[in-house]
Amino acid sequence: MPQIETVPNQKIVKIHKEPCNKSNKYTMINLEALQKAIRSLSNAELEVWLYFAKNQDGYESAVSPKDAKDNWNIATTTFHRTMQKFEKEGYLVPDHANSNRYTFYEVPEKGISFEDETPKKPAVIQHTANTTIITLPKRPAEIAKELEDEKAERRKAERRLNKKDFEF
Repeated sequence: MPQIETVPNQKIVKIHKEPCNKSNKYTMINLEALQKAIRSLSNAELEVWLYFAKNQDGYESAVSPKDAKDNWNIATTTFHRTMQKFEKEGYLVPDHANSNRYTFYEVPEKGISFEDETPKKPAVIQHTANTTIITLPKRPAEIAKELEDEKAERRKAERRLNKKDFEF
């Protein structure tokens, strides 16, 4: 073992880990992401971050305030506040407007939001006899705009119907 140079206030720590097997599993977490999370999140927020980060890429699970309370002893208000913070800072990005499906990012870009996030989905490429059609994914902001336009159209139609009800 190489000799480690130290100063008086340092301790040399050797890590001992339990064996990794089917009954005793380990996880891999990006160290840079973990360090950023440790520096920027409260203890409760870090627990939620670790819960998401410990899972494999592409893994999906349903989480709730009750789940957070039962498994991590995190109060409901803290859970809601954490989820809002994660969404604001780009750790959690909704898959589309008014969705309860989100994607967790270990390392978010600062200031990422639903409005400006480009989906991480590839373009759809279709080949026909002599044509190639490439369909690019819609940005969440475009989807949100379409939904708002649809809502506005529905409101106009409802107003027209209500107006007709009162005409003689």
